[in-house]
Amino acid sequence: MHTLPGYRMVFPVTGTPPIQTVIMRNDTILGDMESVSLYEEGNYSCVANGVYGSDRKNFTVTFKGKTFNISEQKPIAYYVDINKQ
Repeated sequence: MHTLPGYRMVFPVTGTPPIQTVIMRNDTILGDMESVSLYEEGNYSCVANGVYGSDRKNFTVTFKGKTFNISEQKPIAYYVDINKQ
């Protein structure tokens, strides 16, 4: 998927609650949530665990644009459907 550095990416998860969702990069958990701001290109995973099992979707993030200054970045939500790559 293509995005800009620092944009908040939302990973909606559906199923029977409760569902624990984590975003991972290189087997390191970045957060226990359904959304995260990414500042590095690379391979990521969204892992959801629930009462009836778990699911893992892998995706690659690449950035659009030339340069990025984090102090000038404004928060924005970026909806991601990792099932439609």
